[in-house]
Amino acid sequence: MLFEFQRSVAALRRPRAATLLWNSKNTYGYDRIDFPALERAVVVTTVSRFMRAETVHCAGVDPQLLPNGIAERYLAPVASEGRFLLRAAFGCPTFVKVARFDPDKRWLWAIDAMAALRDEGRRARLLMRGSRSDYADTVLARIGQHGLSLDRLSLPSDAALRDVATAIHASDADVTLLDFFIDEDVLRALYAAADGVLANSEKEPFGLVGLEVMASGGIAFVGRTGEDYAVPYGNSVVVQTDDPRELGAHLTTLRGDGALAARIRAEGRETARRFAWPALLDGYEAAWDAAARLGR
Repeated sequence: MLFEFQRSVAALRRPRAATLLWNSKNTYGYDRIDFPALERAVVVTTVSRFMRAETVHCAGVDPQLLPNGIAERYLAPVASEGRFLLRAAFGCPTFVKVARFDPDKRWLWAIDAMAALRDEGRRARLLMRGSRSDYADTVLARIGQHGLSLDRLSLPSDAALRDVATAIHASDADVTLLDFFIDEDVLRALYAAADGVLANSEKEPFGLVGLEVMASGGIAFVGRTGEDYAVPYGNSVVVQTDDPRELGAHLTTLRGDGALAARIRAEGRETARRFAWPALLDGYEAAWDAAARLGR
């Protein structure tokens, strides 16, 4: 046993054969990490400029940047039949929001925006899918405070896209809660068919949903924090203010310029291609190589 222990100690004293990277995707748990010790052991990286600034501020560590990525399967085209079917079912300008029920996801802004559209005399609807969280009560209460109508759709988890479209078409509510597991293919079709997908979190480390929307051919409405890939009116819509009337301004622009909307969808698809994991790996390997050459 003593011999084995001595061999282990000797191995630890030899130069490391590998350079370890520790990639941070959120600040959750930062208060429990010994960052000086971590920085001595590994190269600290993170997924966006926003997260870099947060890590510098919270931990006193200046990490390298390694962006996040999406699954390559998201690059598969969404069938045009599904898009047309859903658009016919919508019947009016429609926005989709899929996120945890959490204050950071700016649910109340989304509800206020729908109320602002109604108050302007403009018919629009919101399709939303949340999570099992107490904050859902806050969101539902806001819907009631504005006097917006609400429908709750419950379908089987394997519901076909046509069944989902039929259920949406049967509802004329301002807000429709999709209270069931949404199959990925159906979700991507919803992204592609909607006038916009509201993924504008208050505090977003990177913004995977925005990229998944882009890959699906949708128009992502993103926030202003970690979404380094976002170009306002280039490949997405970047929500710039806390004023809920901003959604109506963007809707007017996109509905009034079909070529612009089509270009945003196309540019979004190209952006998503650059952030699919296979496209990112060369950059990761280069970063690993640079870190190793620095002797970390």
